[in-house]
Amino acid sequence: ADLSNASLWNTSLRSADLSNCNLSNASLRSADLSNASLWNTSLRSADLWNTNGLNKYVKCIQVETYAIAYTSEVMQIGCERHNISEWAGFDDKRILEMDGKAALKFWRKYKDWIFQTIGMCPAKPTGVIEPIEKG
Repeated sequence: ADLSNASLWNTSLRSADLSNCNLSNASLRSADLSNASLWNTSLRSADLWNTNGLNKYVKCIQVETYAIAYTSEVMQIGCERHNISEWAGFDDKRILEMDGKAALKFWRKYKDWIFQTIGMCPAKPTGVIEPIEKG
């Protein structure tokens, strides 16, 4: 199915078989992806803000102020979505530009833990090779 650019806000996709779907640029804000199958699904530029539910392809963490969702390639913290490798390289100035002092305090406190969690609980690649995005 081609669900690119679809608005799936607050949608329950629990146990849905979304294999071979195109979810590029789809808004999955607050969607429940528990046990959803996303094999060969394009998540390029999908909005994962406040997405919840555990599955192999999208992992979710809620810590204090910010909801965190990540795939094998990208991580979204609050409304900011970037490649995981970019997040790892962001300095204090870049984090301040995102959401001010509160974001910087959060980042300094949780950055190492977030990357440790990703390392211990990696998201499985969907099988779709996504182009590298500039965030």
